[in-house]
Amino acid sequence: MKHVIKTLILLAFATILSSCNVGSFDDKLGDVYSATVTFRPMPDGSFFIKQDDSTALVYAEGNMKQFPFKDRKEQRAFIQYEKIENPKDKLPMPDADGIKNVWYIKLIGVEAIQTKDPVAFTTDGNYGNDPIGIYLDKIQFPYTVIEDGYLNLVFSLPTSGQNSMHEINVVYGVNPDDPYEIEIRHNMFGAPETGFISSHIMNFPLKNLPDTQGKTVKLTVKWNSLSQNKTVTANFDYCTRRDW
Repeated sequence: MKHVIKTLILLAFATILSSCNVGSFDDKLGDVYSATVTFRPMPDGSFFIKQDDSTALVYAEGNMKQFPFKDRKEQRAFIQYEKIENPKDKLPMPDADGIKNVWYIKLIGVEAIQTKDPVAFTTDGNYGNDPIGIYLDKIQFPYTVIEDGYLNLVFSLPTSGQNSMHEINVVYGVNPDDPYEIEIRHNMFGAPETGFISSHIMNFPLKNLPDTQGKTVKLTVKWNSLSQNKTVTANFDYCTRRDW
């Protein structure tokens, strides 16, 4: 089921977010792990998966030998997988920024996550400032986190059904005194929204932010809170990905 109107958001993930496993990224249900990841293509047609800033998942069992997405472009995705302790073929260590751990895996399920570039702030930008709920609680998977250079945004919003119009943007350059302050903007285009609350996921690459030069800085995120009816702030550790 997919409702995509005017850009916009991947409403198909409402079903996935309501049914996925509860637990942190490193928790598992039996032998099956769940994670939000980046699929990275390799020059030979194969691929590896970046789970977080330091862990690579290397596909070592099954029929998915080639990169599974169109155009061989990097793709964010939700996956379920099993670890393989002693794979038959020891594939080479991926050459990517910050990898310290390599796990060999069997992929069980893959679902693409919609990715959208952040936009630069302008005074005449029509971004909207309608309320949005952001999932920050690490007890329930998935949740909002910065990993592998992306803002993995998990959110909820009021919707009146299939004809509901929403636009979600991450806006940077909003504070001239702090280049690492961004805003999550929700635009309902003036429509009254009093329907049910639906949950979604989108990812935003942060490569247009100033280079942190290898340092970890505080990234400030602001949004109009759906539950608190006011602007709220959350801080995340952020370091520029070296291999964009």
